[in-house]
Amino acid sequence: MVIVLFVEDDIDEDDESKESVLNNSLRTSLQEAKAGKTRAVSKLWDGIDAE
Repeated sequence: MVIVLFVEDDIDEDDESKESVLNNSLRTSLQEAKAGKTRAVSKLWDGIDAE
């Protein structure tokens, strides 16, 4: 199972299209997953304090 998380920063409309940014992010995420650069789902929320 692969979970891909996207962090969307403010994107100026004059910059790359959102579609292009998402395509590049997805491509990078898939390359990282194939290279074994992953984190266990159980570790994703470590250090996050919910109130």
